[in-house]
Amino acid sequence: MPAGKVDTGETAIEAMIREGKEETNIDLSNGEYFDKRYVRYPEYDFIYHMFRKRFEERPQVKINPKEHKSFTRKTPQEALKSALIRDLDECIKLFYKENI
Repeated sequence: MPAGKVDTGETAIEAMIREGKEETNIDLSNGEYFDKRYVRYPEYDFIYHMFRKRFEERPQVKINPKEHKSFTRKTPQEALKSALIRDLDECIKLFYKENI
């Protein structure tokens, strides 16, 4: 899942579009805001901003080697069995609640 930080002067939606393009070369413009979740670590807090976008066709992923080593497509059920970063499982469950 593309992820990253919101840069100074940037909205969460602008960050989503930028991060998606930087990491996967997919144009996420016209995506819509879905929800957010707050995560607390002992050292810091952060927010998961979640977005969605419908595609007419499955987009071609082109991984930026400076961002990631590889990628794989997984169903929500498969993703939940993976080693995920903290609380990402809650985001997946929230997003796909009818399909899990």
